[in-house]
Amino acid sequence: LDVFPVSPEDLTDLGRVAGQVAITGADAAIRSGRTTTPLDTGALPGQPTWSRDGSRLAVVSLVGRQPTLDVFDAATGSLISSVDIERLYFFLSWSHDGSRIAGLGPGIDENGTPQTVLDILDADGVIVHAEVARASSLFVAWEPGGLRLAAHADERLLRIDADGTNTDLGPVGLE
Repeated sequence: LDVFPVSPEDLTDLGRVAGQVAITGADAAIRSGRTTTPLDTGALPGQPTWSRDGSRLAVVSLVGRQPTLDVFDAATGSLISSVDIERLYFFLSWSHDGSRIAGLGPGIDENGTPQTVLDILDADGVIVHAEVARASSLFVAWEPGGLRLAAHADERLLRIDADGTNTDLGPVGLE
C-alpha cells in the first residue's frame, strides 16, 4: 500500500491526486424492494443523496480529473442532468422543496489552511450561491419547508437566506 501526502493545494487541484485513490465497491445503485437498478455513471461515484420527495438521486462522480454532480430519476435510474463542478463535494443535502442542494466540499482560506466550504446549487447541480460559508468545521440543516439553511460554522451559528446572505446568530458550542 502506497501512501501519498496531501497538501492544502491538493484539495483544490484534483489533478494532483487523481488516480491515487482506490475505491472498492463503487457501483452506485437504487434499491427498491428486491430490485436493484444500476446507475450508469461511467465514473467513480460518491455517496448518493435522495431528494426529499424520493423522486431523484444526486451523486458526485469523478470522471478522470473532472468532478460532476449527476442527478438521476430514482424510479428509472435515468440520468436527468450532469454538471461539471469545481469542488469535489463530500456532503449533499436537498432543500425540502427540491429546488436547491447544499454542497459541502474542500476549500482553502486566505492563509492556505484547508477548510470546508458551503455552496448552494440548483436542482441540476449548477452553483446558485458560491462559498456562502466556510469554516474548519461546518454542519448544515435546511429550514423545514423553506429555502433557508442553518449552519454551525466552527463556534458560530449562521442563518443563510435564500438569496445567499449570511447572518451570524451568535456563538454556539462548548467553551
